[in-house]
Amino acid sequence: MRAFIDVDVQECLRRVVEENTVHYRTDFEYDIRELKNAAYNGYHKDFLWMSRESGTHLLGDNHVFVKGVSEHNSWLNYRTRPEEVKAFFVHVEGIRDGKPHGYLAEIDYLEHCRQVEQMAIPPSIVKVDFTDGQRRIFDYAYYNQNRQSIQDEFGRAFRMEYDAPGLDDLMYHVRYRIKTDLEPADFGDYMREIRLEPFERLGCRGDDFVRLTGFDARKCLEYGVPVYLFEQDAPAQPVRDFAEIDKFPYRHPFLLAIRQEDAPVWNCLNPENRDKTPLFSYQELFNLQSCVTYAGKNLDATPGENETLGALLGKLHLLISGMERRDFAVEQGLNLETAEEQEPEP
Repeated sequence: MRAFIDVDVQECLRRVVEENTVHYRTDFEYDIRELKNAAYNGYHKDFLWMSRESGTHLLGDNHVFVKGVSEHNSWLNYRTRPEEVKAFFVHVEGIRDGKPHGYLAEIDYLEHCRQVEQMAIPPSIVKVDFTDGQRRIFDYAYYNQNRQSIQDEFGRAFRMEYDAPGLDDLMYHVRYRIKTDLEPADFGDYMREIRLEPFERLGCRGDDFVRLTGFDARKCLEYGVPVYLFEQDAPAQPVRDFAEIDKFPYRHPFLLAIRQEDAPVWNCLNPENRDKTPLFSYQELFNLQSCVTYAGKNLDATPGENETLGALLGKLHLLISGMERRDFAVEQGLNLETAEEQEPEP
């Protein structure tokens, strides 16, 4: 079992989300909160986590093996499209620099689902923590049949633990098997693999491209960053207009991407990105200064210097053009709001 040992769990899973989860990425913020609680409080340290095309799930590993409860059903719910699921066993060991650290073990999702179906145990007791600070214990069948009346009486439940005959012994053996089957691997290699998988499923090569959501692709096109369309067994085609893509039937296999070299530009232009990185590295700025200085003194620049200067100026052109388009769109939106506010009532 491929494992990533002594890692920043939050950062590693975030990178998986950025590569594999196209919609509802904000699900991951709830996962982070739960992982931090586990790292600080230690009430539960073993989880099952999945990233899929639309959202994420972080579930207590023991709850997944309790038949019929929501965690069990949620984990098994995506078996019809396993190629979209990246699944991990997550062990949280503690906090380092404010982030949960531990290890991740890659899971074969379909095989794990078969294991869960075969081994899951029906619950007998449920322990419920309510928002009034009290924990109350119910027979599971009674609780399941009277959830609404129980909520009306005691308030909202925010955490549940289940007792099932033999569950502790089962989880001991399940976890022991995982922990003795770990094979340390490089997380960077894993990320390179999953970045290319969506392209390979379409029979395409995506080495030089970065996958986008439809929303981000539209923004890129709006800001002047070139967007490319990948369809089954077809070369990448530049997107001129989204009208044709909007006509695709439901479940039509395609993906949208930008070139790797344009990704830093989109990173700077993306209004939703809260973790912006500098567009130019120190070395690139140094190269730009050297090229411009040399060009000012002598027009006979070398081919290598001209190539470097062209690449850097290309990034600048995209950035400036995109910023101008973005600012114009924002200004137009503000003008429209102002006009609506000033419009006299009839």
